[in-house]
Amino acid sequence: MSSNQSRSLVYNTSVSGDRTITQQVIPPVCKAQQNTNVKLPQEVIAALYTIEHNYTSHLANQSYSDICNNYLTYSNLYSMVSNIEITTTGDPNLTLLLKITTEGLMGAMNALGLSVNILEANVKNILLQNQINAFESKFNQKNVVSNTTGEYQIVKTFTLAPIYSYYILLYGVPSATDGFDPNKISTLEPILAGLGISPY
Repeated sequence: MSSNQSRSLVYNTSVSGDRTITQQVIPPVCKAQQNTNVKLPQEVIAALYTIEHNYTSHLANQSYSDICNNYLTYSNLYSMVSNIEITTTGDPNLTLLLKITTEGLMGAMNALGLSVNILEANVKNILLQNQINAFESKFNQKNVVSNTTGEYQIVKTFTLAPIYSYYILLYGVPSATDGFDPNKISTLEPILAGLGISPY
């Protein structure tokens, strides 16, 4: 290849005298279509913004506890976009984008479900570990009686509500400025209740 030629996967460019010749090496995957301006109704545009804001952005950021967990809202959005997808068969590009949107919406709900399952498994793991520790501690106790003199220390122990204790075990101690995340608390609360643990 001479110095006046450049190649890429898509275009081949060469310089001949004072002219630059660019040829497309790989044909386009889909040809541009003429006069395919499809106007979506305003409620569909609003639904697409809702899907992006409440579902797919949280999926992309891996902030699964922030995904909207209202199944009725999810079902309504999914039905609306699916119906538009079916009725816009004249524009394959728009149909593809709407299909990606519905699949992203489904992926967000699946990720939320998996996140809740993982959280529940972690809580069960903590419960089992506590049972093992309690069982082992019965065998590792030894009573020691001795006469002691000197200084005594008084220790005050504070006990958090179980939901906050599990929150700290699962997510770590929250920063003083942010506090406990209410979305994570609301996700954790039914899991604890389902396992027979009173959250508060």
